[in-house]
Amino acid sequence: IGEWTTHTPGMNVISVDLMHNKVFSATPYDIYYYNIDDNSINHLSKVNGLSDIGISVIRYDKTADIIFVGYTDTNIDIIDDQDNVINIPDIYNKQILGEKTINNVFFNNKYAYVCCGFGIVVIDLQRMEVKDTYIIGENSSYLCVNDLTILNGVFYAATANGIYYANVDIPQLADYSQWNSVGHGLPHPNGTFSNIETFDNYVVTSYTNNSSTNKYDELYTLTDTLSWSYFINEQLSTVNEIRVNNDKLVLTLGNKSINVYDTDKNLIFAKNGLYPNSAFFDKSRNCYWVGTRFNSLVKLYPQGNIESISFNGPYNSNVF
Repeated sequence: IGEWTTHTPGMNVISVDLMHNKVFSATPYDIYYYNIDDNSINHLSKVNGLSDIGISVIRYDKTADIIFVGYTDTNIDIIDDQDNVINIPDIYNKQILGEKTINNVFFNNKYAYVCCGFGIVVIDLQRMEVKDTYIIGENSSYLCVNDLTILNGVFYAATANGIYYANVDIPQLADYSQWNSVGHGLPHPNGTFSNIETFDNYVVTSYTNNSSTNKYDELYTLTDTLSWSYFINEQLSTVNEIRVNNDKLVLTLGNKSINVYDTDKNLIFAKNGLYPNSAFFDKSRNCYWVGTRFNSLVKLYPQGNIESISFNGPYNSNVF
């Protein structure tokens, strides 16, 4: 009595990650976390801690021991292991002509590199403030950065106009001239690249063909010899996400399936019919945690059997 509550759809989980014994699951509206120890489900929303609505990505950073929450309007929340929430509204409050969205986040040392619709914003996770902004498009133009990774001391950014790279140790990374487009040897050098990860000392990235008649994704790798090749020499349905956990690369695909590959690029596990948005491998419990489009959170075992953990709420937002 005397307090607001929320009743938002919990079936569509768009992003998942693990912090200690809690599996955090983000819907487009709120965050649920499943406590593995006691099987309880807890709910974080705008009325009990979160600062906004419209989540685009959540990620756990082991170094800072926090959950990063990125919103579609570029607002940011940081959740610690006691469920305390710190808001970082710097990007949200700044007037930017480019597309203000958060697509992904990459952690390195004490910094969170936030991939935005206009460039890269560096957050100092110790001071909880913006440290720098990289506008990497030609002539300091805004460029949509979808994902970021590091291989052998070099940043690789997957963007809406190819892949850009820069040396990590360069102090003037805010200068667009320090970033170069990877053109030589990369198929579709000016195409849209949505995901990029470092896996067993090489980079894996997904190219998206946005043709309305024949839309598909392809996976490429960059080895330490600086040569590009196919990771899988075939056209795939939309790659929703690439996650690397230990010695496994986990793909969530738009054709309802999860594919898992080892370091030799062999398909070692596949599961169809889950409609996955996000997934990662939990080595300590030997299972996959999957955020699905229609069935909330799923615990998937290597044998193929599943356990569903459903979040209570209306089925979708089209209520009347």
